[in-house]
Amino acid sequence: MSYQNLLSRPLLTSFESLDAFSRQVVDALCLLPDDTTVADLQELFGGDVPAADLEAALVQLAEQNTVVRDQDRLRLVRSLRTISFPAGLGPPLATLFGRQTIRNLEVIAHWIEVPAPKGKVALVAALTEALSSPSRVADLVAAGPPGTSELARKAAVGPPAVAVRAGLYGASDRTPHGWLLQRGLLAMTAWDAAVMPREVAVALRGGRVFPKVISRRPGLRPAPVEMTAVDSLSADRGLRLVRDLTALLEDAERTPLPLLKTGGVGVRELRRLAKLVGRDEPTTARLLELASASGLLGLSVPDTAMPLPAFDAWQAQGLAGRWGHLVAGWLAWDAQLFEAGAPDSRGRPVPALQVRQAEPLARERRRQVLAALRDAPGCGVDPAALAVALQWDAPRLWTSEARIAQGYTGWVLQEAELLGLASAGAISTAGRLATSGKLAEAVQDLGRFTPPVSDSFVLQADLTAMVAGEPAGAMRAELELLAVLESAGSASVYRFSDTSLRRGFDAGRSAEDIVSFLDGHATRGVPQALRYLVGDLGRRYGSVRAGAAGGYLRSDDVALLAEIMRSPVARRLGLRQLAPTVLVSPCGTEQLVEELRPAGWLAAAEGADGLLAVRRPPANRAVLVPELSRLRQRRPGTGRCFGPVDRVLAAVLADRPDEGEPAGAQGPVHGEIERMADTLYYESDHDAEPERPTWTASGDASVATLLELAVEQEWCVVLDDASGPGHVLCPIEFEDFVLYADCLQDGSFHSVPLQQINTARVLSEQQEADWE
Repeated sequence: MSYQNLLSRPLLTSFESLDAFSRQVVDALCLLPDDTTVADLQELFGGDVPAADLEAALVQLAEQNTVVRDQDRLRLVRSLRTISFPAGLGPPLATLFGRQTIRNLEVIAHWIEVPAPKGKVALVAALTEALSSPSRVADLVAAGPPGTSELARKAAVGPPAVAVRAGLYGASDRTPHGWLLQRGLLAMTAWDAAVMPREVAVALRGGRVFPKVISRRPGLRPAPVEMTAVDSLSADRGLRLVRDLTALLEDAERTPLPLLKTGGVGVRELRRLAKLVGRDEPTTARLLELASASGLLGLSVPDTAMPLPAFDAWQAQGLAGRWGHLVAGWLAWDAQLFEAGAPDSRGRPVPALQVRQAEPLARERRRQVLAALRDAPGCGVDPAALAVALQWDAPRLWTSEARIAQGYTGWVLQEAELLGLASAGAISTAGRLATSGKLAEAVQDLGRFTPPVSDSFVLQADLTAMVAGEPAGAMRAELELLAVLESAGSASVYRFSDTSLRRGFDAGRSAEDIVSFLDGHATRGVPQALRYLVGDLGRRYGSVRAGAAGGYLRSDDVALLAEIMRSPVARRLGLRQLAPTVLVSPCGTEQLVEELRPAGWLAAAEGADGLLAVRRPPANRAVLVPELSRLRQRRPGTGRCFGPVDRVLAAVLADRPDEGEPAGAQGPVHGEIERMADTLYYESDHDAEPERPTWTASGDASVATLLELAVEQEWCVVLDDASGPGHVLCPIEFEDFVLYADCLQDGSFHSVPLQQINTARVLSEQQEADWE
């Protein structure tokens, strides 16, 4: 239904919040006269709806000012009656046949073998009666050429609008469109557009206005679960998430993550990170996405990702506090974690941290799934049943196809389990609090499962330190500098080695500082082996030193070098004495010589072999340039081309008149360079095709952007619209928020309003080739 541009904002908000059955009631009232009764409405539903359910829906509509009720009389607000194709049905036969001539109606009567009475009114009545019969309509459709049944079934399900590319006069009885048009099963509304009459669609639906009516919310099929086990398992997942994310961010802190030129983390880097935290690659990609969503990881220049300043404050919190920060970021994020690592249209995993367009419905879908879990406390729900129930609750948020809705629902459930908010289809106690706006209480509840904070450790003879509980912030930072974390959980184990201790010396710690730290936190003292290792490294560290120098001065005359060191020149050059006969400086050799000579010291440059470097002025020579008139355009396959001619330089030269020519004259050199510039421009890939997008667009703005690009680049797209999913179309034009396209599946012409499109995706080159 197209209604967004027709309703006021309050009425639109109320209408979009309706459940599936309430929307069907609105559709039914659109089909009935303006002033109708509850009995008429009940009759339209065919008696399949309990009176109590219908009454509850009418009460809700009346409270939202969508229906005006006066005892048993019902009146729908006028603006809702402008909805096109209510219940997916077209205009009635009387309206469509009333626009046609008697001659056309007599032809239809001939084809469906109905006697044609005198007078147009009687003829329309006779045709309406005949085409309202389900058996007659089914026989007419079955007798048509191949493809007739599929076309008729599609129009009957809705929307009923059908494109007729050949027009009325080009429609042949040998085609599905022509067959249906000549028998009144379709009626022309424009030169190249037709619609299925209301009575014909109802007949194809078996005489029912709505093929399926569900007046009550489908059940979730809940199964009781042990909440103690759910809380414990969820807490374990949440705490592991924090530890793994901390490890990934600390790794990115040491070595920023390289990004692909097209954006995102590459497969090789992702594989390394997955090995670091002991998870599979898709889950690791989602952890990086979560870090980005929580404001802890950001993109930097050039093409790298590294922690943001907020990481420092986050790292200083306890495990439960860090978990709460991640949950808050996830709940507010306008995208899906599970898009990262999921296969794209080419079957390749979507890179983590790749810039994607926002999904406005992601937050609402996430909150609706979590609200449904909260409504079933102490029970696990079936994902498929949950998807069906959510489709009934809010049709606006979910596509009409159950498979896609189940996919979205499954994603949200898996993300909730990854964050430790749910387990086995049941929401945990901390998850219920966090998703109810009580994040502080959720953090406090998770604290029941976090190990106690410890400010001490036990050193063992095998050079390991065991911390019983969660290491305190300052002690943990020092331990991670001096040792390597081997395991974490209720107790953490760190291992000391030459390499790990050397990190401490590199960071400015002395042997005395390290021993003092160990003595201050080790409850059972420092083992002799570890104390000896620290002392031995302290004695050897720095015995050989390396540094950088731009140049050096050397002389066998020690007094001469001492004189230079006492002069002002030494301060300007940054001279430092390494040995009695050697001085070093950050300045280069040329600068050293130029600064020393005016001061009276005749310094000379020295070569790599220790001999004096010979310096001669360069002998400049002109380079022979070929005549421009001899340069020819590139001939493909010959390897002959202009050579490295810069287009900007050519354009600048082309703006200058030839030597000896008056300003503005078009001399031979001027014209030749101008021709070269034009040829270089057209032989470059200045208008190379942009890369095909791999994301699925949802939401009006995102879909419109994707369709405009598809029309410009002549890319085929897959649409999920109000008539169903999986329509493969070749766009022709996108104008006034309507897509005009050819269908690759049946060759029909489609005009699809933007409001009816749920999602859109561009086909890959291989997929287009398969269709061709």
